[in-house]
Amino acid sequence: MSTNLQLSLPTLVSVVATRGMMGVGAGILLAPRIDKKRRRAIGLALLALGLASTIPIAVRVFGSKRGPVPAPPAPRWPGTERESPSPA
Repeated sequence: MSTNLQLSLPTLVSVVATRGMMGVGAGILLAPRIDKKRRRAIGLALLALGLASTIPIAVRVFGSKRGPVPAPPAPRWPGTERESPSPA
């Protein structure tokens, strides 16, 4: 079964940011050139922050009981309204 998931831009950015924080945190934990004490503190902080922020984002994305929110109507520039042809 295939489903389409529509995300708003802020939600998509927050999902990407949390994935990025987790990835950078894991990468820092594995980096051999950084001092072990500093590497562990920074890496675990970023990894934990990414994991902790994943939970509310997942609830927002997958926990919604409603369908997708329709897009707002496109704004019209003044003076560009077309008049509909009148019936003859």
